[in-house]
Amino acid sequence: MALVTGATGLIGRRVVPRLAGGGWTVHCVSRRSAPNAPGVTWHAVDLGAHATVRGLMERIRPTHLLHLAWETAHGSYYTTPENVRWLADSLQLVHTFIGCGGTRVVGAGSAAEYDLAGTADLSEADTPLRPNGLYGACKKALSEVIAAYATGAGVTYGWGRIFFCYGPGEAPSRMIPALVRSLLEGRAVPFQEGRGVRDYVHADDVAAGFAALLRSETSGAVNLGSGRGIQLRDLVERIALAAGAPGAVAFGALPTPSYEPARVVADVTRARRELGWRPERSLDDGIRETVAWWRSELARSEPSAPPAAVP
Repeated sequence: MALVTGATGLIGRRVVPRLAGGGWTVHCVSRRSAPNAPGVTWHAVDLGAHATVRGLMERIRPTHLLHLAWETAHGSYYTTPENVRWLADSLQLVHTFIGCGGTRVVGAGSAAEYDLAGTADLSEADTPLRPNGLYGACKKALSEVIAAYATGAGVTYGWGRIFFCYGPGEAPSRMIPALVRSLLEGRAVPFQEGRGVRDYVHADDVAAGFAALLRSETSGAVNLGSGRGIQLRDLVERIALAAGAPGAVAFGALPTPSYEPARVVADVTRARRELGWRPERSLDDGIRETVAWWRSELARSEPSAPPAAVP
């Protein structure tokens, strides 16, 4: 039996049907209304309500925990003090799960945990962990506590480090949705030079990676990225072309932040070797799907305020 947090998020809502369709008994917690999903039991629970969480754990006694919940919808999530609250609630969640007889914990980490000063592919075994912001620091701290706690309690654990995840349904304030919406609404888009290289991976593929990690015995961190880098400028040009607005992006109109890393690309050797996982969705297909989804969403909605500025 699996308990999934963050089940209505970009990745969570794709993981849940995979688990339910794969024979798992699935329980999900969410603060928001839950979609209908065969074989899934939903619980309206705030992870900050620790007594309520404990009551739920004692009642359903899950064997596996997939912890995806964290606030990443807003542009300030790398620096917001809310990360500390999420860390505290996550530690309490894991403590309660293990105390109620859970046997495997899988959590969602981030490429932001790594030292991003270099240019080599980021490796679970070889790249130092040296986050340069509060979000990455809290994720790193959570993974380290889970590792020590699980080992001492005789529980297995996995940690999926997510790279640049995108896809239909992503929060509108994030970079790709903000860019797509501006282009589809005919707005000129200021952007930085876009020389940095990033590893973008579709949310469907990340969901498949987490499902594989949950059912495996793989221990520790596993990178969930495409293993392929793309220059931001190239990515944005492909999005503009798919949106029917080539040339609408003004590169260099915004400054490139001094802290921007030159290259953030995953070494996905371990995921391929131990999970048998590799992304299936090509970037161009994913871009076209995402643009089409936003075009449909905008057609159904009333005119709204301009989207958040694209960095």
